[in-house]
Amino acid sequence: MVAVQKATAQEVVHVASIETLLQHNGAQTISPCQYAFPVSNADEFFALANIITSVGIGAIFDLQDGVSKSDPGLEVSVSAIVTIESRHDAFFRMTAGEAPNPSPFDTRISGVWAYNLALDFVVPGSCGNNLPTSITSLPVFPPLGLVGTDEPAFASTNSIGTLVFTVNTNQMPSGWSNKPLFMGWVNQELAPIYTPVTVMNGNQLQTQVPAGLTGMAFVALTGQNTATDVTALTAATIAGPLPIPIS
Repeated sequence: MVAVQKATAQEVVHVASIETLLQHNGAQTISPCQYAFPVSNADEFFALANIITSVGIGAIFDLQDGVSKSDPGLEVSVSAIVTIESRHDAFFRMTAGEAPNPSPFDTRISGVWAYNLALDFVVPGSCGNNLPTSITSLPVFPPLGLVGTDEPAFASTNSIGTLVFTVNTNQMPSGWSNKPLFMGWVNQELAPIYTPVTVMNGNQLQTQVPAGLTGMAFVALTGQNTATDVTALTAATIAGPLPIPIS
């Protein structure tokens, strides 16, 4: 498909542009890792492409906010990338029969969350030893799974209004389930929304999907319900995040 080939070529240009920005500012560039994407048909491909572009858009917003304070001259270059990513996302959604514009605002996520989400697709041990300290020092959280969904999809297979997540208890911090737990939901420009979690069978986490979410939401397990932005929620994340396509 010509549009997919064009999107691929544009992503190559984006990578080269970011590398040039890093080099001009004396920062270390990063060699590519090897990646594995769990898709076996076109529907899964476009659903996963929507998830990945939503993660990328959210991460670029966070980058844009950072450079607006530290290097405002770079903000235009970053903005020029995010608009193209949004067009890619709209195409992927339309090809899958979904609305290209599911919400009035896209969702910003933190760089730490974006890093953890990217790790889901990185082949372990494939990144070499040249990662800068600023990356290797980022926290890595235990991943969240979603009961009833084994492949990328636009719609959850859990019962309406309720989601059941899973965690690997061997990866969780000691005593994690001995205190009140919440799912922190980030969507559009809203402050994080918190829903209480019920732990079942030791590793399953049941919660309700908040009303009013549209597009792509991101959710993480946390032990508090007072953080008012994604940066503060990131600092209080216990597991996750996980992208949740709402519409």
